[in-house]
Amino acid sequence: MKAKKHSKKKIRIKRDALLGYLMISPMLAAIGLLMIYPVFTGIRMSLFDPQDQWAGLQNYRMLFSESRFVTNIILTLLYTLIAVCLTVSLGLIAAHLVTEKGRFVHVLRPLLFLPWLIPSIASSIFFRALFDANAGPVPGIVKAITGSTFIPLADEHFSMLAVVIHEVWRSLPFAMLFLAAGLTAIPGYLYEAAALDSAGKWKQFTCITLPCLKSHIFIITLMVTNGTLQDSQSIYPLTFGGPGYSTETVGVRLFKTAFLYFEVNFASALGVILLAIAAIFMLGYHKAMNMKEEVSYE
Repeated sequence: MKAKKHSKKKIRIKRDALLGYLMISPMLAAIGLLMIYPVFTGIRMSLFDPQDQWAGLQNYRMLFSESRFVTNIILTLLYTLIAVCLTVSLGLIAAHLVTEKGRFVHVLRPLLFLPWLIPSIASSIFFRALFDANAGPVPGIVKAITGSTFIPLADEHFSMLAVVIHEVWRSLPFAMLFLAAGLTAIPGYLYEAAALDSAGKWKQFTCITLPCLKSHIFIITLMVTNGTLQDSQSIYPLTFGGPGYSTETVGVRLFKTAFLYFEVNFASALGVILLAIAAIFMLGYHKAMNMKEEVSYE
């Protein structure tokens, strides 16, 4: 009798498991179609030449033999690291401001959300007009103060600074919103207990706020990194990757190669390398997150 009941239970468990797999099969099919298939297609295309003849690693050899590509890699890493650090740091400050009770919070919130509502191409054009040598207010202010002509987007160093400022300005509202949600979820009694123990604001921030926001900071860092690495739609309208190659990240070069020069196979090789860089970043963040958890448990 017991054996019969056990057998029925096993059949029911197998049936439920099969039903579960059937229910998630459309999602798995969508993931395979929309994510995995394009990756394998890109890898395959990167191994062929424009005549669809087998080229092996020729596209990759050409890339790594160029000094221009080394510059692309360095600029991509610098741009990503600086933009992500500034976005997350300023996002945390902005999140604290919008969650505080004050007279001007209802005015501050819409102003901080505004960049998120503007399409990236439109905001790039706005920033380009801001730094325009003929009619832009920034060159005009510099000339009024110093008396010398300043063309921001013709300067190699300032053009990269302009790109970083634009990216941080554009990504800040999303980081602020995500971190503000985490801040509001922190129990108030933790701060009250810390205040009773004479803990100052900085001590409360480092011992309560940061540990409680660890997972939120990790997720927003991943998301901003992913968006910054592949960014081309905000950089290209602003600087066109110039002057020279001073703002030409891997994402910008991929865009130019695919949609301006129509070298799809070469662009696919760039896409595979960009995917590898993103994977390294993701694995590094994941490893750092796990190490912090191990230290905290010890």
